[in-house]
Order: sequence, then C-alpha cells, then structure tokens
Amino acid sequence: MEPDVIVSDYRLPMDKTAEHVAKAASTAFDTDIPVIVITGEVGLTAREGWRVLHKPVAPHSLLATISRLMSERAEE
Repeated sequence: MEPDVIVSDYRLPMDKTAEHVAKAASTAFDTDIPVIVITGEVGLTAREGWRVLHKPVAPHSLLATISRLMSERAEE
C-alpha cells in the first residue's frame, strides 16, 4: 500500500537523511510521495514535495500540515 505522506526527521542514524527516505519511497512505489521533514536545523528550507517543520513541532501544526498535503493531493 502506498503511503499518503512521509513524516521524517531530517537527520537519521548511519549518516542518512530524510532525502534518503524520500528517494527510497519514491523508488519503491514508483511515484513521488509528499514529505514532511521535522528538523532542528535552522537553515533547512522546503524543497519540491517537501514541507519543513522546525522543532519543537506542536501536534496541531503537524496535523494541519498533513491535512493541507492531503487536500493538495486530492485536488491533483
């Protein structure tokens, strides 16, 4: 089953990042999946298909972002 959205921290173990997660999912499902990146890195900005939330993230902010992404996908 294809995920509707990926939520990932930017920095992951073993020198991996959210970019690795997005690329792996894109390859596995043969489609681009929207990504929400949660990070403490101030300089990280959104990329195409990404939303960036800076830590600490309030639960309502995360839910609102997921909701907006789902609405955008439904319109496509």
